Amino acid sequence: MKITHLNNSFMMIEAGGTRLLCDPWAGVANEGGWHSFPEYDPDALYAFMRTADAVYISHIHADHFDPALLRASGVLDKPFIIKDFISKTLKNRLLRLGAARVIELAGQTRFDFNGLSLSIVPQMTSNSGGLEDQIDYDLDTSIIVHGDGLTLFNQVDNPLSLDNYRTVRDYIDHTYGTLDVACLMTGAASGYPQHFVNLDRPSEQAAVIARSLDKFSAIIDVLQPRVYIPAGGTYILPGRFAPLNRWVAQPDFQALRERLKERAQAFDIEGGFCLNLSDLTLSQPLSPLPRSKAEAVTAHASDTYPHDDFDDRDVDADALDALFAEAYARYSARMSQGGVVIGQTVTFILHERLSVDADGLPSDDIIGRFTLRDHRAEGHALNIHLDRKLFIKGLSGRSNWNQLLSLALFERTPNLHMPTVDFSLNYLVCAPPPTG
Repeated sequence: MKITHLNNSFMMIEAGGTRLLCDPWAGVANEGGWHSFPEYDPDALYAFMRTADAVYISHIHADHFDPALLRASGVLDKPFIIKDFISKTLKNRLLRLGAARVIELAGQTRFDFNGLSLSIVPQMTSNSGGLEDQIDYDLDTSIIVHGDGLTLFNQVDNPLSLDNYRTVRDYIDHTYGTLDVACLMTGAASGYPQHFVNLDRPSEQAAVIARSLDKFSAIIDVLQPRVYIPAGGTYILPGRFAPLNRWVAQPDFQALRERLKERAQAFDIEGGFCLNLSDLTLSQPLSPLPRSKAEAVTAHASDTYPHDDFDDRDVDADALDALFAEAYARYSARMSQGGVVIGQTVTFILHERLSVDADGLPSDDIIGRFTLRDHRAEGHALNIHLDRKLFIKGLSGRSNWNQLLSLALFERTPNLHMPTVDFSLNYLVCAPPPTG
């Protein structure tokens, strides 16, 4: 078995004479708020991708499902492997994109494909912190790949708890035997703490990294892989939010390797390196563009965002009030229907063109405020700073709230994460509530 890691969760797994391409992403995601790193020459990248025999898409988030890259690279004639999600959004988007074949797999069921044996691990909880959440999506997946007598577990972004990892390990033991390699995302592929303005971000960054390392150590104890590879959660923040890069809470490889304490061999292969598991040798079939992460941040600091060109001239103050009222009515109905309690008073603070200064503080071009007036929680407040244009795109369904909030700044009092509130905003749209 060979594993080539390009960036984030983008990798190629080869075994049994078959090559499985996983979560290809290159360019921007989340309304331009994330940019992939490392970067590659497009022609070389496309040629590499076309050697795949099949493509696995873990879930619909834009840093995993990249329609522009799938179209440009010429891989739409390959079979696409996804979970049999309750919502058929991912399947339908792949078919509309031109995918010739979409294979839907049930969770934790063995599927043999051209020399590979595959099992999808479904989402079992909504967040990795074990926090109570009243809105639970069938959204994320991981994948187990078995070939050449070796087994790989690729977590991707699936927010598994320690009990969930025990379930995965039991399934692997029963179905495949030994777990040889685990690809795990360690650190926060989220906006915390860099997007939160009313806290000590360096201190919170250190705390998040420390918690991530503690959980990483516990996961290794549960899974007991022979080899560990870090994968996922790597990107840069381009454009007006570039000053926030220094607070992204991502443990470095040295810290991860030290936590392993020889429980597994660690290989950092991001950047087009290939690990041959049969003899643990490295090669580099695809080289990235020759610039460091700091150089990439500088190069993309002047990037604009897609919504900068969004024409909102027909949405005056009255029209925006009406748009919000319609979206909020649908939101309230959905929350009432599900018996969902919103535990924070949520206020949207609109800016003409939100940016951050060198200290990561928001610009003062505030032009309006909207509050979820019927969902107030005494002593618990969440203020969300974002562009007026993005607010309109979210309310009208032109952009997904999960994605556009990558270009928001937050003030949270007290500093308490409430995942129900975060997930509920996906229903604040002037359209039928999403089903997944």
